[in-house]
Amino acid sequence: MIVELDSLRQFDEAIAPGSEAIFPDYKEFSTPSMGIYNPNIATNKIRNFFVETLAKGDVLPYFKIFVYTESEDPNDTSKYTCVHIWQGYTELLTNERMFSEILWQSRGMNVSTITHGKAMLSLLKHAEKYAKNNGFHSLVLTRDPNLHMLNKENQPLNITNYFTRSGYDPCIIKYVKKLK
Repeated sequence: MIVELDSLRQFDEAIAPGSEAIFPDYKEFSTPSMGIYNPNIATNKIRNFFVETLAKGDVLPYFKIFVYTESEDPNDTSKYTCVHIWQGYTELLTNERMFSEILWQSRGMNVSTITHGKAMLSLLKHAEKYAKNNGFHSLVLTRDPNLHMLNKENQPLNITNYFTRSGYDPCIIKYVKKLK
């Protein structure tokens, strides 16, 4: 079952620290050229934005947090297995409403099991349906090419141009799906 978090209690219990935390302290989640991943900073920033969303409602920009649970009771946060955090916003240059993924994570580990993979796909489909039903122009996903498989062979990006020769690292691939 997919649940939308709608209270701080749910957030604090679902994103609780510890070895089974949604945001584990893994350096491999870092995009090296952008800095080392810090789960405390990530949790606090997302929590603060979530508090703003709860206070003002669905006024852009806002966060939506969907969790996958194996429980029939949506308040049983101990059974939350995966979380998907999204931001609704208005694109600066086009003035279109966008629904953009902030992060997705399974509890305490990389998504490495078929069960977690199915949960994450369910969450993605749920987010897309939410975005369509709420008038968003596009769904936006980003992936770090160093962390996510890009092709069957899982070969790294081989980009050579002015920017890479000048010391820039390609670090994010953006996928956009038009919904309207």
